[in-house]
Amino acid sequence: MRMQWLNALLVIWIHCHMCRTEFELTLLHTNDVHARVEETNKDSGKCTKPPCFAGVARRFTKIKQVRSKEKNVLLLDAGDQFQGTVWFNFYKGAEAAHFMNKLGYDAMVIEGKLKAKLQKKTMFEDEVTALQTQVDKLIALGVNKIIALGHSGFKVDQNIAKKVRGLDVVIGGHTNTFLYTGTPPSTEVPAGPYPFMVQSDDGRQVPVVQAYAFGKYLGFLKVAFDSNGNVVKSSGNPILLDNSTAPDPVIQAEVDAWRKNLANYSAQHVGQTLVYLNGTFEECRFRECNLGNLICDAMVHNNIKYADEIQWNHVSSCILNGGAIRSPIDERNRNGSITMEDLIAALPFGGTFDLVQINGSTLREVFEHSVRRYGGSTGEFLQVSGFQLVYDLSKSPGNRVKSVNVLCTECRVPRYEPLNPKKVYQVVLPSYLVEGGDGYSMIKQQKLKHDSGDLDIAVVASYISERKRVHPAVEGRIQFTSSGIGHRGYMSTILLVWVLWVMFV
Repeated sequence: MRMQWLNALLVIWIHCHMCRTEFELTLLHTNDVHARVEETNKDSGKCTKPPCFAGVARRFTKIKQVRSKEKNVLLLDAGDQFQGTVWFNFYKGAEAAHFMNKLGYDAMVIEGKLKAKLQKKTMFEDEVTALQTQVDKLIALGVNKIIALGHSGFKVDQNIAKKVRGLDVVIGGHTNTFLYTGTPPSTEVPAGPYPFMVQSDDGRQVPVVQAYAFGKYLGFLKVAFDSNGNVVKSSGNPILLDNSTAPDPVIQAEVDAWRKNLANYSAQHVGQTLVYLNGTFEECRFRECNLGNLICDAMVHNNIKYADEIQWNHVSSCILNGGAIRSPIDERNRNGSITMEDLIAALPFGGTFDLVQINGSTLREVFEHSVRRYGGSTGEFLQVSGFQLVYDLSKSPGNRVKSVNVLCTECRVPRYEPLNPKKVYQVVLPSYLVEGGDGYSMIKQQKLKHDSGDLDIAVVASYISERKRVHPAVEGRIQFTSSGIGHRGYMSTILLVWVLWVMFV
C-alpha cells in the first residue's frame, strides 16, 4: 500500500570541540511490526509450538543485551507498529504505546496510514524537497550527524540517500525489505547487503537499512563518524529473534496479563481449514495464493442476490490487493481451527467489501497496474475470483496483460469469456481500492457506480462458517507466460545476484 513519507530527522548534537575523535553510534531499529505483541511462527502467524520468533518480551531481552555492551545506543521504529492482529483490534494501539515505552524506544515514525485521514486538508511535499529543507536548517545550526527515519519503502529510501545533501543514515520501512550480509539465518531472501550503501550526489556513501517486518528481526547498525561528522564506517546485520533469545520474564508476564482481556473476543471458532491458507508476504504479492482465492470467493458469494432467466447473479468477479492479506493460517494449529483472531491477523484493516460498476477498458487498466511494479514487493498485485489472467512480464509496464477472461453472469451455465472493453462489469473489491488505494486512481476516477458493502471480517467469517470446512486451492487464475518471469524466477534472480555480489565484492 503506497504511503507518503512520514519522517523524523534524528539529530546527534556534537559540538566541534567534541569532534576531534571518532564517534560511534549503535542504531537498533524495527519497522512494520503490525501489532505482533506475542511471539510468532516463522511466517509471522500465531506460534503454537517451537520454534517461535519475535514478540515484545524477546525483543526486550535482546535490546537490554545490546545496551549493556554498546555505548550511544538509539532504539528507533520506522512505522506501522499498529494494525495486524487481534491486539490492535481490541486495544486500539494502547498495547503498542505501553510496550514501546517499556522497551524504551527513542523515536518512531507516525503511523503510515495517517494519510488516509488527512489527505483532504493536508498537502504532503516531495520527500527529498521537504527533507533537504530541514537538513539545511540543521547544518546551519552546527549539527553534523543526521539520520532520516521514514516509511516510504526501499526505493524511496535509496532516492533520499542519493538526493538529500548532508544526510548520514536512512532507516526505512513499508516494503518489509530484508537486507543481510552473509548467509541468511531464516527463510527470508535478502534484497541486498546490510547496510545497503548508496552513493550520494554530494559524493558520500550513505547506509540505508530496513529490518524486514513483524518484529522477527531487530536491526543492528553500528556507525562510526570522523571528527567532521562524516560516516567513515558502517556495519551490522539484522538480529534474528528466535528461540536462542529468551523472552524477558517480567515483560512476558505483562503480555500474559494483557492477553487475558482478549480471550473471549479472539477465541471465537469460525470454522476449520484442511489446508495451509498461504497468506504470506512472499506469496500473495507475487502470484495467486489460496488464501486470496478464499477471500475473493467469499466476497463474490456474499453478493449472490438473485437469479433470473438472464442472469444467474449480478456479479461474478472480485479483485483484492495482495497487500491487504497480512498473515497465513496454519492447518496444523489446533487441528485447523480458524478463529476470529486468525481472520483479524489475515485481514487487519477493517474495511468493507464494496460493489462497483466499471467499464471493461478500465478493468484492463486495473490489471496493467497490478503488475506495473511487479517484483518490488508492493501491495497492488491483485488476487482475483471470476477472472482468468495471463501476464507477460517481458513486456514494458502498461503492456503486460496478455489476456483477461471474465466469468459470465448473463448465462445459464457460467463460463469464461474474453473481457469486452465496451461492456460494463460489476466487481466486488475492498473499499480501500474504491478510494484509489495502492495507486488505483483509475477505479476512483472512472467507476460508474459504487455501493458500500459489509465489513470484510464478517464476510469471510460468514463464508467459512457456512461451509464449516474449507480447502481452497491454487487454481491457475493468474498465470505468467513462459517469456515472462514469474515469482519463483524473480526470487531466483535476486538470489543469484546476491550470491554473485558475495563472491565478487
